[in-house]
Amino acid sequence: MKKLLLSIMILLCLDNLLAQPVSFYVQADADDWELFMSSNAIADLQGSGKTVFITLTAGEEGNNTAAFNGSAVPFYIARENGAVAAAKFGWDMLQSAVNTAAFPAIQTVTINAHSLKKYVYGNTVTYFLRLPDGNTNGNGFLATGNNSLKKLKAATIPTIAAIDGSTTYTGWNDLTTTIATIIGTERGLNTQVWLNTFSLDSTNATNTLNNAGDHSDHYYASKAAQDGVNSLTWVGIKEYIGNRSSTLSANLTNLNFENAAGLFAVADWSLVLNKYATKYNVTNTALLPMDYSSIKRSPVGNALPVTLIDFAGQLQRNNVLLNWSTSAEYNSAAFEIERSADGINYQKIGTMQAAGNSNGVKNYSFLDISATELNYYRLRMTDLNGDARISNIVVIKNPGLQQDATVIENPFIDNISIRFAKIPKGKIAVSLTDMTGKLIVTGNYSQPASSLLYFNTAGKIISSGIYILHIEAEGAQYNIKLKKQ
Repeated sequence: MKKLLLSIMILLCLDNLLAQPVSFYVQADADDWELFMSSNAIADLQGSGKTVFITLTAGEEGNNTAAFNGSAVPFYIARENGAVAAAKFGWDMLQSAVNTAAFPAIQTVTINAHSLKKYVYGNTVTYFLRLPDGNTNGNGFLATGNNSLKKLKAATIPTIAAIDGSTTYTGWNDLTTTIATIIGTERGLNTQVWLNTFSLDSTNATNTLNNAGDHSDHYYASKAAQDGVNSLTWVGIKEYIGNRSSTLSANLTNLNFENAAGLFAVADWSLVLNKYATKYNVTNTALLPMDYSSIKRSPVGNALPVTLIDFAGQLQRNNVLLNWSTSAEYNSAAFEIERSADGINYQKIGTMQAAGNSNGVKNYSFLDISATELNYYRLRMTDLNGDARISNIVVIKNPGLQQDATVIENPFIDNISIRFAKIPKGKIAVSLTDMTGKLIVTGNYSQPASSLLYFNTAGKIISSGIYILHIEAEGAQYNIKLKKQ
């Protein structure tokens, strides 16, 4: 009994840990959250939850991966280290005791099939995608092929690569899905989270809360984040003013102003130590006394029971192997695997038990041994409350499959479901006889729309026993022994 109680207490503590509040900050450059969102970030760091910073561009200002000014460290790495130091400083300053932990080690992680850099310290997590600096106007820099987030969104470039060559995003949707996957991965068991990013309002010049004339990367980093969570209504969105805030009145308390100055100074110190020019200048310090933000969308409903990373299938001889992975599960109950011959009408062909609660990658697989020439697959993901969500659809074709006919339900009760390996062409004749050859019922069909054929025996009195189902299709005959319940 004591062991059982201890196990329950451990599970409750784990659930509470994974369900702690989580806030996400998505920005273009490594120092954006310190300059424009510091007061809210400090408030989040003071709470009991986790704060996740996601920086999209390397902010290398056209220098690509180069080091200069006699520095041994590339400029973008110096900026990156400064952002990590600011997160560490913010966390350390809010602890009740002096924290002497070392600078966090860099990790390489794979999210949505992309290699990303990640740092973890205390309750802070920092991701870097290292995409090219798009320049103020979004035209990019020559050293990185004039690529930018703006051009990726406009589809004037088909792909965009991290400046360190670590990964390439094959379009805007690939990038937005990656951001959404990070959020799904890091939310733990939290059913609602907040996204902090820049305002997308750049047209109303009389509105205080707009970003008219802001840096292109500020806008498109926010656009990527907001596109990624558009359908995730459990993600609330808080928008911030960027460079234009320097023209607005100071609105921070003295304490929050000092916090902002301290965080930005720590980030900037990394540049100075590495022999680069300071960014603690008049232009940037004019941004420190104010944070302007507004709530664009409050979180509604709960996160999906499952954050699905991928769902795919492949032929194995005449069978189909389905594989899927999840990055997080919350009260998940099961995966029901459904198949259709026409992409409209689906039937359950199997069930896999889900993890329940998980904050790590889980891999699943299912082998369909009764696949036909054309197969549509989807997952019905159910939670412990009985709610369900449907996955994307996977289509697997097997054009080399030889024609065959099988019966799905054997023994049968009334109707007999016949599955052809391929959609049969022409006329089809079906008859049911007893073991003496006596005809019980017949049916004729022509040009069925799918590989499933339903032979209706309702209205016929058929006693329990053994029968023979005769099928004629495409010049071939199939005789299948059946049992009537």
